[in-house]
Amino acid sequence: MTFEITLKGEPPVFDKDLDTALIQFLTMIGYLSREHDKRTRATTVKESVGYKIVRNCFIENMERGWKVKELCAVLSTTPPTVWRYLNRLKDLDLLEEVPAEDGSKGYRIRYGNFAMAWNFVEANTMNVLENYKKMARHIQKLVESR
Repeated sequence: MTFEITLKGEPPVFDKDLDTALIQFLTMIGYLSREHDKRTRATTVKESVGYKIVRNCFIENMERGWKVKELCAVLSTTPPTVWRYLNRLKDLDLLEEVPAEDGSKGYRIRYGNFAMAWNFVEANTMNVLENYKKMARHIQKLVESR
């Protein structure tokens, strides 16, 4: 896992609207830009490729394995743009590779369940942070032993 999560100490607001809650969550983890959200109206964020790939594709169809070509068609964008957002989600470990309907490679929310996928992300994050802590302690010992 590439450690890419933007850690923010803001308490969440548990909005009853899926779009508002999802935008807040994706902003909290650094997937959506805070500056973009401040400069634009929520409808603009909802129309962004980054948001639509999560909401319209992966959230609305969690069990489905999406091929890059299908995502390009649904989102009316190019493969490089789709790959940019897929790679962000893969770096977070929210996505897993699964066979698509035709047997080729597709992507979906890990386990086909958003909450379980986030539990996986949390576990990996804790392991990464523990390794960082061990390395920081090791460096301190090396500094002190000089």
